Order: sequence, then structure tokens, then C-alpha cells
Amino acid sequence: MSPINRLNTFWPDWNVEEKVGSGSFGEVYRVSRKIGDKTFFSAVKIISIPQNQAEVDAMRAEINDEKSTRQYFQEIVNDCISEISLMMDLRGASNIVNVEDYKVYEYPNEIRWDIYIRMEYLTCLTALMSQRSFSEPEVCKLGSDLCNALGYCEKHHIIHRDIKPGNIFISDDGDYKLGDFGVARKASQTLNTMSTKGTYDYMAPEMFSPNYYDATVDTYALGIVLYKLLNRNRGPFLDANAEHIHPGEKDRALAARLSGRELPPPANASQSMYAVIKKACSFKAENRYSSPAMMKSDLEDILSGKTVDQLLADTYQVPLNQNAPIQPDTFRMPPTQSAQFQPDAFRMPPNQNAPFRTDTYLLSQDQSSPFPGDAYPPPEGQGNYQPVQNPYRNYNAEQKKPSRVPMIPFVIIGCIAMIVVGFFAGSKFDKIIEDGPKSAGVDSIISETATEYSTSVPAANGGTSASP
Repeated sequence: MSPINRLNTFWPDWNVEEKVGSGSFGEVYRVSRKIGDKTFFSAVKIISIPQNQAEVDAMRAEINDEKSTRQYFQEIVNDCISEISLMMDLRGASNIVNVEDYKVYEYPNEIRWDIYIRMEYLTCLTALMSQRSFSEPEVCKLGSDLCNALGYCEKHHIIHRDIKPGNIFISDDGDYKLGDFGVARKASQTLNTMSTKGTYDYMAPEMFSPNYYDATVDTYALGIVLYKLLNRNRGPFLDANAEHIHPGEKDRALAARLSGRELPPPANASQSMYAVIKKACSFKAENRYSSPAMMKSDLEDILSGKTVDQLLADTYQVPLNQNAPIQPDTFRMPPTQSAQFQPDAFRMPPNQNAPFRTDTYLLSQDQSSPFPGDAYPPPEGQGNYQPVQNPYRNYNAEQKKPSRVPMIPFVIIGCIAMIVVGFFAGSKFDKIIEDGPKSAGVDSIISETATEYSTSVPAANGGTSASP
């Protein structure tokens, strides 16, 4: 019996309409159920493990033990069930495909299982990409909705690891949803034990290495999806105007992306949109958006009409009395460090590494960046901001060191003053000497001084000296 013919044994109220596609390890069917005058549709995905008898024979030859062969495939089934349960835990999230129910059928006397997953019926993004192009506002809407889904995954410590058009769906209401958590794992289990799962065209560079990676691999993959939608369905480093793409060109484009080369602008993207995609797809994880919410905020700003200069200014300027997370790439903090700062003071905690000193540079109210323009010049086209000198410290921007207060003028003035005073004092003294005995005042002064001195000094033999 064909697996799809067994559907009525699990859900007798549902009827198979048609086969709508194939996915990893299975096929997808549209099913319907009628209640009163209304007809409801759902999608049923059937996953067969193993996919065929050849897989069983290959594993049996390798293990050479029937019990161990069955146990091997049983563990795969258990992993799939765990991931389906994971999706059911996410039910209610507005931008995640809703899983309604699932069943598992084990074939008697065979090493074979069929897993039936019933979920809401949606249209796959790949079907739309083959029919029409997407405008930038539509791409922003898709990115914003997917950021909602990734934010929900973040709260549950989940990394999807396989974001691509085939796992993105759109509802009749125009909402985009993330589905197919077939390779999703808890964040604590991602020490690259299965790092090669996913799709190469959308995978972050660190997923190809045996190192730890975090949830930014999902925002990276989302950035590549947005890039392709705005580049006529061509990935980075591929000619969007070429009529045909050869396999060798795709391999070279993949190698260029994984080597860390800066992504060229998509053919149909504005400068603001290109800035968002470039940040999401930064080669180093610490330079990407630290959370899906921050990427969503920039996408919504583009929808509201903000320019790239305004987006970059918002990176450093936050409304007063509002706490904002410090970006690791902005202030060169460790990727796992999260700090808050008050934008009106721009004060950094003493144990954090910041490229500016608040006791050296002060910001005026109309400035949008804490960086001094002479030390950290802004990129071209990103605004002009200059350092404001601290009134309590004389900062010399040219010499890059505190300048000393000039002392030479004060020394010269002091010397001149001393010369003038000495000149007038000498003139008076010379006049007294020239007058000599003619000046009775001088004679009396000398006589009185001698008398006082002789009467006040004791004699050498213990008596007092007589006055002359």
C-alpha cells in the first residue's frame, strides 16, 4: 500500500487532493476537510525512513548486525519526532508554519517507518520566485516577517540552520512564515556535530568549519535570501544580467563568498537595503546583527523611507531616556557581551573596552556619533562629526597630546618689571650719596642708627657697650 493511501486510517475526515511537491526525505500533498458549507485545506508531508531498501542494505553491510541496523534507523526516526515536537511547541507564533498533528507508522517485519505531518496549507516561496519578481518593499516585508520567526526561535534557544526559499511560505493574507525545521537543533547541541546540514548557497562561512557557531547563521542565511530576491534570483558574485549560469561560475561565486569578499550590491537594491544585507551577511559573526529584532528595525526603517545615512546615524543615536544595546562591531566588545548605555551621557562601564574617552571628548547635542572625527573619520557619505573639546582639558587635535600654557610672555613681562623697579630704586640711592653732608636728615639718621645699634649689642666681656 502506498503511504498516501494510508492517510485515511489516521485522519478519516481528510481527503487527498493532489501532490504539491517534494522535500527532504519526503513528499507533500494537499488535503481537504469539509465542515458544513466550508472546506478547509491542509498540507501533509510524508517522510519515509529509510527512503529505500538500498539504504538498509548499505547500512547492514557496514554494521553487519540486524539489530544494530534497526537501532540506527530508529534513532533517526526519534530525531525526527523530536523536531516535529519542537515545531508543535512553536504553535501560535504568527510567522512560523503551524503543525497541526503527526503520526508514525512502523512497517511490521521491516526496517521502515513513515512519518505523517499535517500542517497548515501555504504557498512556497520558490513557486512565487519562478512566476514573478519582488519589489524592495515586498522583500522588506518578507525579511521583517522572518525576523519575527527568528526572534521567536531565539527565545526558545533554537537555531534553524536551513533558511532558504524552499522553507519560506506565504499565507493567503500575505504573511511570510518559516517552516521545515528538519535540521533545527537546540543551540546547546550545535558544537558542529552536524554542521554540514543545510544548503550551501545560504550557509554562513563558519558552518563549514569545525568551530562553534551561534544564531547569527540564521540572519546570515536570511540576508542571502533577500539578496537573491533583489538580484534577479542570482546569488552574490553571479551576473544578474547573464542569460545562463554555468556550474563552474556558481562554484567560484560560492568560494568568493566563503573567502570573506565583500558582497557586491544587488541589481535592484537601494543603498539602504544594500547596507542592511551587507551587515546581515558580514563575514565575521561579531559584525552581524546581534539579534533578529535589530535587523527587523532597520528593514522597517527602509519601509518608512529612511536613507542609508539616517540608518547609519540611528546606529549611534538613540532617543533620550531610552536604553539601547551596544553593538559588538560598533564598540569592539566581545560578541557575547551585552551592555547598556545612556545615549545622553555616552558613559561606558569601566570594565568595557570602548574606543573613546568621555573625559577627553564631549558631544554636542546636534552630534550623532561618540567618535571624534579626527581620530575615527567617518566613511564617505556617512555624515560629518567633529570632536568638541573638554573645557577642563586643552586638547590639541593636531599634536594628539595636551598642550602646555605658554610661559615665555609672562617671563619677559616679569623681567621688564624688575628692570624698571631697579632703575628707579638706583636713581634714589645715587641722589642720597651725592647730597652727602649737605643733607642733615641723612646725618641724623646715620647717628641715630649707630646709637641704637651700640646700645643693643652686648659687650664682649659680659657688660654693655657705652655709647660713643
